[in-house]
Amino acid sequence: MAAMDLNAHRQICTLIDDLVHSGEVILEEAKVKKLKTLCRQSNANVKSAFDQLQLQLAEDHAQIRLAATQLIIVLVDRSVHFRQLQAKEFQKFIDLAVGHVDADPLPPPKKYAGLMRESALRALHRWQAKFGSQHKQIKLGYEFLRRKCRVNFADLEAETEAEAMARRQQTQQLATELSTTKARLIAELDESEATIMAAATQLQSAVTLLIDSELGSSLATPTPTDDVSKLQQLLSTDTSTAPTPATSTVTHHDQHLTIVTTSDNTVLVDTAIEQGKTLATRHIPCVQAWLADAARVGAASSIVRRLLTLQQHLQQALDKFDLLHFSDVTRLSRQASSLQDDDDNDDDDDD
Repeated sequence: MAAMDLNAHRQICTLIDDLVHSGEVILEEAKVKKLKTLCRQSNANVKSAFDQLQLQLAEDHAQIRLAATQLIIVLVDRSVHFRQLQAKEFQKFIDLAVGHVDADPLPPPKKYAGLMRESALRALHRWQAKFGSQHKQIKLGYEFLRRKCRVNFADLEAETEAEAMARRQQTQQLATELSTTKARLIAELDESEATIMAAATQLQSAVTLLIDSELGSSLATPTPTDDVSKLQQLLSTDTSTAPTPATSTVTHHDQHLTIVTTSDNTVLVDTAIEQGKTLATRHIPCVQAWLADAARVGAASSIVRRLLTLQQHLQQALDKFDLLHFSDVTRLSRQASSLQDDDDNDDDDDD
């Protein structure tokens, strides 16, 4: 591949990746236009676009497949070479965009799968009339859907202007909903990220101080040397490491250290317990909900990275907190003293 073609290939890959992961139902017109311009320059560019779109069409997410289907429709309508390439893979397009095979249905979310199927069927109906005589694969695919899968293309053709308008409004409404959800997600993250990070840092600091103190205290429960080493190793974990989905789970450790609550450390103990509960019941579920929203609306990769980093920081703080077992010696002492007082009172009564 020549240097100029390699540059065009990179541009095509970037454009397609941006478009299919934008989270928008209505694709950005300027980027679609730039992709069409690059494809007009050479058949090599068309082949690059075709290969990238086949990969995206196979993704297990209906929103990504919908965007890939929309781009395939645009290029089939406008490029002879793309049409020839797609005709050879027509059965694959039917399987992935129409989803007629019961054993391999279209992936979620359901509303995007429905829009994709409808868009693909409308395109198939149009292609059959326009290109069916030139490409027998298109004609065979159309007849397969009509006869074997009982797709009623006449219903698509009979759509009234009012129905067409309603469909356009539905598409626009969905696009608005996605934009609103993404804006809300970013606003909530910007507003709460610092507070959540501060809570995790406060918990880690309290746990570190408690463990450092307890390991050097005569009150500490005896802990095997290997366990102490593992505890100290976990305490030194670098929380700046880039997160991956594989690290996004809380790990439970067999090793733990008993922290004896005294008048000297009760503030640290209370802080650790309170922040541990806050992280487990409020902050981590909140971040997980944001991640689910980010996946659903196709949030930018930078937002997803921020969320994964935040989740990892929270979970590492909770990991360290889970190492501790609290023993309230002050409370036990008060209970023992109270029992002794009761015994003394009983002795007085006997006198």
